[in-house]
Amino acid sequence: TQVNSGKLQWRYELLGIGMLGSLIRMKVPFPACAVKCITAALIHHNNSIRRLGVYYLSNILRNQKRAHVKLPFDPYAETGGAPVTLQDRIKPGVDRPDNAWLQYDPSCVDMTEQRYNERKFIHSTYMGFTSWPSKVELYAPPSEQPPLNRSFEELSDAEKEIYLFFSCTENVQKWIDFLTLEDQRGSTERFDARKMMVFKGLFRNFGNTFLGVLKPHLERMVNDAAEAGQRCAAEIIAGLTRATKHWMYSDWKEAMSLVTSLITQAFPKMTSSAMDNWHRGISKIIMDRDANLLAPLVEMLIDFPDLPTTSSFTLQCRLYLCTAMLQQQEWRMMGVLQRVLERLTPALSHPYKTVRDRISLMLFNVFCDGTNLYYGGRSGISITGESPDLGKFVEYVLGELGSLQEYSGGNSSGSSKTSNNSSSVDLSPHTAAQSLRHVLEHMVPGVEAMVTAHEISREKKEQDCDDYTADGSTTATADTLAASLDEPRAEEDSSSADVMMEEDRSSQEVASSVFGSSNNGEQVAVVAAAQLPSPSFEGAIAENDERKNAFRIINTICSFIQIICARNHYATPKPIYKLLGALCQLESVDSEQEVCRNCVGALCTVGQTLVRQEEIPELLHRIRDITHYRWWRARISALGVLQMVVFHNALTMMACKEAPPLILEMVLDTLTDERLEVRTMAQQVLASLLHIAFVQNPEEIKNKFSKVLRKKLRGSWSSKSESWSSERMVTVHGAVLGLTSFVESAPYTIPSYMPQVLCTLANYINLPQPIAGSIRDSLSHFRRTHHDNWQEHKQHFSPDQLDVLNDLLLSPSYYA
Repeated sequence: TQVNSGKLQWRYELLGIGMLGSLIRMKVPFPACAVKCITAALIHHNNSIRRLGVYYLSNILRNQKRAHVKLPFDPYAETGGAPVTLQDRIKPGVDRPDNAWLQYDPSCVDMTEQRYNERKFIHSTYMGFTSWPSKVELYAPPSEQPPLNRSFEELSDAEKEIYLFFSCTENVQKWIDFLTLEDQRGSTERFDARKMMVFKGLFRNFGNTFLGVLKPHLERMVNDAAEAGQRCAAEIIAGLTRATKHWMYSDWKEAMSLVTSLITQAFPKMTSSAMDNWHRGISKIIMDRDANLLAPLVEMLIDFPDLPTTSSFTLQCRLYLCTAMLQQQEWRMMGVLQRVLERLTPALSHPYKTVRDRISLMLFNVFCDGTNLYYGGRSGISITGESPDLGKFVEYVLGELGSLQEYSGGNSSGSSKTSNNSSSVDLSPHTAAQSLRHVLEHMVPGVEAMVTAHEISREKKEQDCDDYTADGSTTATADTLAASLDEPRAEEDSSSADVMMEEDRSSQEVASSVFGSSNNGEQVAVVAAAQLPSPSFEGAIAENDERKNAFRIINTICSFIQIICARNHYATPKPIYKLLGALCQLESVDSEQEVCRNCVGALCTVGQTLVRQEEIPELLHRIRDITHYRWWRARISALGVLQMVVFHNALTMMACKEAPPLILEMVLDTLTDERLEVRTMAQQVLASLLHIAFVQNPEEIKNKFSKVLRKKLRGSWSSKSESWSSERMVTVHGAVLGLTSFVESAPYTIPSYMPQVLCTLANYINLPQPIAGSIRDSLSHFRRTHHDNWQEHKQHFSPDQLDVLNDLLLSPSYYA
């Protein structure tokens, strides 16, 4: 009475409403006068009172909920006559006949009234996956449930108060106006589940009685770009859709048609914050609901328009909402995943990064349950049924990335790294001039360039395509030269990767940017011919577009790999290992920084995730193939992945008999690689393996390195690199790096072998570079890590060994 009097100050009124709301009990009817106080609070001028009214009204509507009729159900009768054994009844998965009917059926979009009433809907997604409970009950058809569209006389006194309030157009208008207000100017309000529960309770208890009053407001809000209106519309639509579980067929059909129409109208008006609210709304709608009951909404979300031609933000919103639907349904949407994948595949190279990120997230939802990672006993049990094949998708991606294999300098076929020598070219002035003219012909139609030998020599020095070999000579592969000359250097936009190509420049500007001027001020002579489109120019544009599309695809796939490896239930899916070659090759594309970052992130994610023991040999063989690629940076990346995989799966690797010798073979083989950088990386990997005691016979390996040094350095040898052959330099340097790995494997202790290894290295300190440099770096590392406890460490050395170390580690003092 005091609350309804209107004489209380708002703080006391807030206190009174709070006291009334605390008296709500589920099995005790709430009095009508108290319900009137709560409904009046919805349109109070004070925001705190309105919030409290929303909170308690949802509890009142749940208190007024009528019991629904349930019937016993035998799930094994839905097998279509197929027998179900006792073993199959406790087998997790979706390939059982007793739960196959739970999968989403697209034909439910056009359900007849008879099929709607006969259809058995099971809303809890956990039901039927592993097994069925001993007693299963389902809701009876809507015709057997308590009636919803009742007359005013059939309502209870408490229900009449709610009916009177929401039947008044002015009350609804005022309440909607309050709901669409911002609590704080400029603030972003999130989807409120309490408000959704109020609308769900209204439509659940009263059917579509109030739908006619709210429909004009819904149509206005979904077509309004205001964030608060979009949020309120999402809350009402979510409550309406969840409340249709027990509606009659005609009412359900009308509600589904209205919901799909409203969401479709809302897409063009969505903003980034509104999109998040709609995502939460769709998640609430689909959560614990049979997808067959919401078939019209599911089909609307899946049937997104043509991806390449749709507005980027609208497409992003559609993909985001579709992701929410797939995430909530989990294993019950296997039949839809292939359709979704077919729609996503052409959009892997979408020009906008935000769209590609949404696509990668959807790819995770498509493949996350298709990786056979649930197990029972000794035999693997698939949970997927008929799901998209990740292996075929990976093969498709590798085919689309074929144009980047030559660009990155790698080879997808795994040819030997010794092909570097056969593919190297002589950068003579004549050869380089021909290469530059060939590039110019592809960039500008009808241009002739006359380049002097001096200018070509300057261009040769400026190109970053030198291959440092063991004997100190400088060569460049044809692929590296072509990449450095032909690859565009345009940076990507922050929100979009290569949306459009740059406009064509004039022939004189292009020639000037390619050749420039010589050091002595001599200008390049460029004579422009007739500006006619040439086939070679059109081919260059097509090739450039193809390369950009391939870069976008690899960015999408890298994001997908990071998501599926980080969020997967158990380990990295096996088909992902096929992409390691492309990732290792493209990780070093200097002209595309985004590609570099994404490839590094994907490789790190793969290296840090668990590996199943039965898949270890295949992963190691794949890494070994990459270590034989001709592109030396790919070989370095492969060694980095190998190091991470071994560190994060050390115990599993040790349990696999094939893994330790194969890993050691790879590391020892790369210690004699023709590239200095690869040998250095192999030394780091070997040191880490020795540090964690992964190598089973370290003494044998150490003796092998010492034997190689004695054999290669037998007799007299010169400290000048000119007298050393390339093969000898690589072999000796590899053995020295192997010994230095023993030094660096024990940074704070002195193992028994350490003194002898240090003295052996000291004997070869005067060898030519880079051997001497590696020895000095190793000794410096030893001095830095053992300096603090040197008084204790030096007890492991003999006096002669200490004298040798002091001569190398202590700098001489000079006195006047």
